[in-house]
Amino acid sequence: MAPKVQRQSAWFGARPATGRRAERVAERIMAVLSEALLRRVNDPRLEGLTITGVQVTGDLRRAKVFYSCLAGPEGLPKVAAGLASAARFLRAQVAGDLNLRYAPELDFRPDDTAFRAQALERLMEELAADDEPDTPRDP
Repeated sequence: MAPKVQRQSAWFGARPATGRRAERVAERIMAVLSEALLRRVNDPRLEGLTITGVQVTGDLRRAKVFYSCLAGPEGLPKVAAGLASAARFLRAQVAGDLNLRYAPELDFRPDDTAFRAQALERLMEELAADDEPDTPRDP
């Protein structure tokens, strides 16, 4: 019988950390990346980019970096290309600021929370408009 092959997730089997140290490291990574993107990266594709959150693994070797952009969903491919281009530089910035044995591997992911919230809000407004009577009520 052949051995079972386990598929690895994007986190390579590691789980997001939940401890206080991991929270502090994630907050620091977020601050360093925000500073670097604002002051040191001159890529026009990254204008209007906001780092919305960071999650690190328990061993602090990988970090998911969530971002949003002012351009909306249409601008995400352009921003993703800019981040891929700047990834090594940004990792070096994080490594220089944090005193860790290993510089975390940065995995940039779009944060679509705002887009989903807008879509949900539009849907709720449509439902509320459907529930309103067509004729005005007399008191």
